[in-house]
Amino acid sequence: MSTIAIIPAKGKSQRLPGKNALVMFGAPLVAHAVAIANAAKDKGLVSIVVLSTDDENIAAIGQRCG
Repeated sequence: MSTIAIIPAKGKSQRLPGKNALVMFGAPLVAHAVAIANAAKDKGLVSIVVLSTDDENIAAIGQRCG
């Protein structure tokens, strides 16, 4: 059985536009979520990690993070 980790990262936030691409603690916010999901994948808890976004910049960040 496969377990999928889905990371929703919308680019057009109403209160804080572009928040998922903002750098917090040395990395973009979405990079932290991707790192956690990848760690779960490395431990065998998750089979597939999917980043769902409507923003090209966030998608590029996700690809750089693996």
